[in-house]
Amino acid sequence: MRPTVADNRQVPPGFRYFELVDDRTGRYVFWEVAITGTVLELRHGPVGTPGKHERETCASESLAQHEYQLRVDAHLAEGYREVADRRLDARTRALEAAIEADLDDATSYMVYADWIETLGDARGSLINAQLAAETDPEAAPRAAAFLKQHEALFLGPLAEHVGYDGAVIEPTWRYGFIRKAKVTVREQFHPTPASVFHALLEHPSARWLDELVIATADNTSDIKALVDVLAWTARPSLRSLEIGEVGERADPARDDDPHYWRRESADLSRLWTAVRGLRRLVIKGDPERLGSLALPRLAHFEIHAQELSADDIDAIASAASPLERLELRFRWPLGPDLAESLRPIFDGPLIRGLDHLAVTGVHRTHLAGTDGVCAAIARIPRPALRTLDLSHGQMTDAGAELLAASRLDLEIVDVSKNQLSYRGVTALDRIAKLVINDH
Repeated sequence: MRPTVADNRQVPPGFRYFELVDDRTGRYVFWEVAITGTVLELRHGPVGTPGKHERETCASESLAQHEYQLRVDAHLAEGYREVADRRLDARTRALEAAIEADLDDATSYMVYADWIETLGDARGSLINAQLAAETDPEAAPRAAAFLKQHEALFLGPLAEHVGYDGAVIEPTWRYGFIRKAKVTVREQFHPTPASVFHALLEHPSARWLDELVIATADNTSDIKALVDVLAWTARPSLRSLEIGEVGERADPARDDDPHYWRRESADLSRLWTAVRGLRRLVIKGDPERLGSLALPRLAHFEIHAQELSADDIDAIASAASPLERLELRFRWPLGPDLAESLRPIFDGPLIRGLDHLAVTGVHRTHLAGTDGVCAAIARIPRPALRTLDLSHGQMTDAGAELLAASRLDLEIVDVSKNQLSYRGVTALDRIAKLVINDH
């Protein structure tokens, strides 16, 4: 650091926070500085982010104080203005805590917007514009125009990945923030969007993201890298997560097929500690490992798979979650006896508290087929089920009679795409107010 001569201006304690907001160039950055003895501490970066931290040591305290003032004067001359640090302000933190307590409370966002507008934060105006658009259709175009005008501030480097056909990110905005996002992997041989996904999760506009869809657009794309990114990044506000395709079980019958390409399975077991607030979880494909579902708020769990391993079935049966909906949707199943393999679920305590159960896609490759599943469901003691989906299977009238003789008291049972005659369908009238079928 170059030697300078100290002046007599008093240096205040702690960090001083400055912002440069330029709508014309789309530049929204902050800079802050503090001094401790001979050390200057600096932080800088886009507004709303943690920024980059640097430390510089001067030859003496007097030189450090003079360099400190030179830096402040230079930033003021560049157009920065000193404002309250919105990240550290106690009132800001309290209002953000109120939002986090109820992400759907419009009043909390309204109060927050009014406050951050006084700090010069343009997001306050976006929040108010989108709040108005929810009750006044004529305000929606104005909110969209404001978001487009300030795209550089609200999206930053993410802007190049949204807003076109085939975009990596499809965001849905509400109350000034990205509340839902779909991230799509398109081809295995193109660069994966893992870095883009990480930038989304870390972006201030996605701080209260509560719905996330990770999808694939073709048969060769791989989402393992995105699963890893999500496992590394805690998202306590996330309430709904859809992941697909997470992999494919090996099919020995196709091992010698040169045109057969199997998507490698992803290990999901490390995800759950990062998304403990989940209430809805949908998995498509065959995970390498599901792991323990320690999700204390999970009410809806759905998996679309060829088959489930014994470990995965045990994980579902022992899930420490208040499940209300369980959907097991099988695709081209490979296992020999599905009803028997699912016994830990059917015989465990989890199934007794379910409001909705779906076991679909059960074919004759399973020894007992859908009729075996019917027998297992009929044995449930004191079931709370209100709806039951056994569609797209091979249930016969024998399976329907087993259900009809059970203690089920259903609102709806769906047995479409099965092998039932009129006799089997009418038997189900004894346990359900509405029977959905093909007849």
